[in-house]
Amino acid sequence: KNFTFKWLKRCYILVAFNLVLLAILISSARILFISIDDYKDQAINWLTSKYQVEISIDDISAGIDFSGMVLILDNVTLLDSEELPFVLTLDNLLIHLNFWDSVTERQANFDHISLQGADFTLKNRQQITTSTQSQLTIDRLKDIFLTQLKKVSIKNSQLHFTDQLGRKKSIIIEQLHWLNADDHHQGIGLASFPNTFGRNSMKFVMELSPEEDEKPL
Repeated sequence: KNFTFKWLKRCYILVAFNLVLLAILISSARILFISIDDYKDQAINWLTSKYQVEISIDDISAGIDFSGMVLILDNVTLLDSEELPFVLTLDNLLIHLNFWDSVTERQANFDHISLQGADFTLKNRQQITTSTQSQLTIDRLKDIFLTQLKKVSIKNSQLHFTDQLGRKKSIIIEQLHWLNADDHHQGIGLASFPNTFGRNSMKFVMELSPEEDEKPL
């Protein structure tokens, strides 16, 4: 009995200590995150420098959700769209901090992003003007979404394109969860057509092999 009591006591102390330590770390991080609005320009410059992609945003903030600490970018637009084969805008872009890896590596480590309200429009071939800069941007986006990040989530977004008969089409991406593990890339999601959101949703699975990663977009 004495042995059991001592063992339980040690477990309670260990759990309590870990909870207190976690609370202190989270509180410290929240203090740093809350003041990010004072450094909006610096934060934007850091993001564009880290990912080497030019974007414009209306606002930036930070907070904590069920997954941990996040940077929240509002009304995001990918620049240089005139030379890209698509146009991309986002209502919200959430960049999730991997807290423990950041502590271990002593630098901010973001390995998961969430796209909300994304509007992705594929251009007609006649509208596309290829250039070295546009290909560099595409290569950087592929590196971000297939190499740098472990997880990508997409919610309440739309894909627009023109079919072979010249008719404009749209697909609603209700949700998509994309995982990267070394050379394995897989996405599982739900999609529907306009006016049927939430009804008659289609479940789909996407997979990319290393050979497909190397193909031009």
